[in-house]
Amino acid sequence: MKNISLILMISFSCISFAQTVTIGTQTWMSEDLDVSTFRNGETILQVKTDEEWQLANEQGKPAWCYYLNKKSNGKKYGKLYNGYAVSDSRGLAPEGFHIPSDKEWSQLIQSTQDTLKSKTLLNELNFNFLLGGYRYDGGRFNDKNKVCFWWSNTEYYKSKNAYVRFIEVNSEEVKMEILGYDWGFYVRCLRD
Repeated sequence: MKNISLILMISFSCISFAQTVTIGTQTWMSEDLDVSTFRNGETILQVKTDEEWQLANEQGKPAWCYYLNKKSNGKKYGKLYNGYAVSDSRGLAPEGFHIPSDKEWSQLIQSTQDTLKSKTLLNELNFNFLLGGYRYDGGRFNDKNKVCFWWSNTEYYKSKNAYVRFIEVNSEEVKMEILGYDWGFYVRCLRD
């Protein structure tokens, strides 16, 4: 069962529309998050070099970037966020949405009723994922057109590591891994 709707999101800097898709009992944004401020309007640091990425992570600062630091990549894929942005108490997700827990990601995958074909089924259900690559903890970029990673809000034993979900070009499964807050991944929001 799928249901597509438009939701009006108002931020301090602009008004934008977010398309959503209902899969099972959950309503997800059908695009990756693309914000540069927290819910309260405070700016999230944009980093443009490997050194700035490393420094933000060493200092535990929330940060975002475009893939390869190119705005043109942002228009297609959205923004990559470090885990400090995802876990910040000011709220990365717009009002009415949240960063999903790993359990909520599992629920999404179970809703496809065939975990071995989750990737194909998610696209058929208008989840609209793009293989936008990621940013290493050291700042380098990798695997555009090969993989997409999304953060969850589930921290792994208070270790500055979190559960992430990912899809690879040569696999049908949505997989899980635990990686550090100093990596750069996309964010997909779930309605409260």
